[in-house]
Amino acid sequence: MSTFMGIFDEIPGIAVDRFDADCLKSNYLFLSHCHADHMVGLSEIVNLSIPLITSEISAVFLKHQFPNISNAIETIEIESPLELKYILNGNEIELIVTALPAKHCPGSVMFLFETTTQTVLYTGDCRILPSHFQQYDILKNKTVDSIHLDSTFLSERFYEFPTQYESISEICSLIHEWLEMHYENKVLIEMPAQYGVEFLFMAIEQKLGQKIYVNEKQWQKYVYLPAMDHCISPDASKCRIFTKFKGFYGTYPDYPLKKLRVIKPSAMFWKDWKRGEPIVMQVGDKNEYRVAYSNHCSCLELKQFLEFIKPKRVSLNVVPDNCRLSYANCLNKIYVTNNETIITVEKEDEISFDSIFFLPNPCNLKRNNSEAKLLPKRLKS
Repeated sequence: MSTFMGIFDEIPGIAVDRFDADCLKSNYLFLSHCHADHMVGLSEIVNLSIPLITSEISAVFLKHQFPNISNAIETIEIESPLELKYILNGNEIELIVTALPAKHCPGSVMFLFETTTQTVLYTGDCRILPSHFQQYDILKNKTVDSIHLDSTFLSERFYEFPTQYESISEICSLIHEWLEMHYENKVLIEMPAQYGVEFLFMAIEQKLGQKIYVNEKQWQKYVYLPAMDHCISPDASKCRIFTKFKGFYGTYPDYPLKKLRVIKPSAMFWKDWKRGEPIVMQVGDKNEYRVAYSNHCSCLELKQFLEFIKPKRVSLNVVPDNCRLSYANCLNKIYVTNNETIITVEKEDEISFDSIFFLPNPCNLKRNNSEAKLLPKRLKS
């Protein structure tokens, strides 16, 4: 959940992923992707006279969801620098903006902002692996003065995650196995949040040829995203895969439990997971499975990305209440720079992740028939 307030100290006159208060006094607005915590304020705007720049996919969603601001929406192409000029306090500011893929959801981008004095990278939400680094060669020859980083999992408790490919392969295997057992069998995918599932749904449809049922309220969120057209449906009678989102309490198909397999993709549950360990856990003797899945970088992936671009300064986009000290300590462990202090924090009591997320560590669960048990690894080459 983003805690970034939208305005940069380094480059005044612009705002990103926030559309209220002082952000609306900016010369240009930017949106990294279409998830609710990055669109705060858009629903309250009656008319927007400031240009709002976003990716082509995100622009389609915005123009349909918020038609009152459609005239202000402009698009930016990936890796195609956009030159902007504006007047601030009597001075002309020349700004070059480059959008880079963020690999978080369809249409998600990072923004590289460059002025004559500052180079700032805003990641939005992202899941970047070392295998993706060749797509960011533009950053290798630049001195990045500051990065505003997706710090959702900036904790040594979340040091590693399986890749999305590994997670999706397991989820598809669980689905295929159950649907093949009987033509009446169905699957319920329970998501831990109201967004962030787009790549998973698209992959399920591509691999299995199965559409996923979403209720009417959730359907309205995705109906204008072209990338989602072929993978979801509001018609339960045509689907063998249902989904349920945290925080949505609409009507869901009633189906006999003995014919239903429940799959729960999540990242928060998998604290202290290490590579080589299983990424699927069956819950007791139930036909219910947890699968490690993340669309945000692990702590290790953040470390690798920071070491790749070598920013002078790091600011964090996601800092839960009372966690500034623990996040700062972790950041200073994974990335050291000789140029500037990475992050400055006031003294405060440190609290554990357990008290934030209220989730058990799977490594500590009893593994008998009445509790949870780890399955053998099911990954296939």
